[in-house]
Amino acid sequence: MPGACSRIALAACALAACGGEPSFVAPTGPLPDALSELGLGFGEEPPAPLARYTPRWPLWSSGSDKARLLYLPAPIDTSAPDRWRFPPGTMLFKTFSYELGPETHRPVETRVLRLLDTGWEYSVYLWEANGSDAHLIDLGASVVVELVDERGMTFEHRVPSRLDCRTCHESARVPVLGFSELQLDDATLAELDAAGLRSVPSPSPQRIEHPDPATRDVIGLFQGNCVHCHHGGAGASASFDLRHDVALDNIIDVPTMSSASAAGIRVVPGDPGSSILFLAFSGETDDPAIKPMPPLGVDRRDTEGIELVRGWIESLAEEP
Repeated sequence: MPGACSRIALAACALAACGGEPSFVAPTGPLPDALSELGLGFGEEPPAPLARYTPRWPLWSSGSDKARLLYLPAPIDTSAPDRWRFPPGTMLFKTFSYELGPETHRPVETRVLRLLDTGWEYSVYLWEANGSDAHLIDLGASVVVELVDERGMTFEHRVPSRLDCRTCHESARVPVLGFSELQLDDATLAELDAAGLRSVPSPSPQRIEHPDPATRDVIGLFQGNCVHCHHGGAGASASFDLRHDVALDNIIDVPTMSSASAAGIRVVPGDPGSSILFLAFSGETDDPAIKPMPPLGVDRRDTEGIELVRGWIESLAEEP
């Protein structure tokens, strides 16, 4: 199994192929107060059998950097490619941090998603300002952390409440966001298969494909930022389907249809300023009926993403 432990050093791989005992032991009871009690520290290599992973199309969260870790106690049921079923005991960690200046990188929070026999549990560890450790907090209400960037500008990072966590994760078809066939690259999928951690390997994994690179990237941006709510399921927002294979048909010259945003056309070819989707994403509007999207994590806007979508909409006017 050459290279199988290089990136996906998960339970089956770490114990069966890599040898030795795991240095991370998943808690079966309540989570400890300090993240260090799980063997996790900021900027350190994760203990086996935790694995790092990176989605192809990540969610924007106010410009924060994110370090993601996964623990799998058993294989994932991947018989439905777009509805992976994770085994009880699965844990996902996502640490949010900001580069505030030269050699100044501050962690703010680590979110933990854990699958219990009763369902998914949402927890958050808040980091000390010096990055020495993080402590479990009550998610009864959101917590605002004030930060100062390298230009001396103050901005806020909002740690979500438990209701906020549930709103995003439980709106999705699968509560785990970012770890799926579509979101993982071929190398990571191959390593999962080599470790026996997918019940049904896919010889032709789902991919976002389009002959125009900008269009492909815009669809990918939707996948990472929008599809967990807008996926064609039940509910006012979910009925607006932005999944990669139908997104374009549902936005170009299509009127808005729910109370979630102002009346208008979602995407007007050649005219970002008249496109409700663009105005909601960019915030370039004073209309209170146009609600910011995504609804969380936009304390600082994604300027690169905004310019990508603006240029793409402008280019639509050039098509025959």
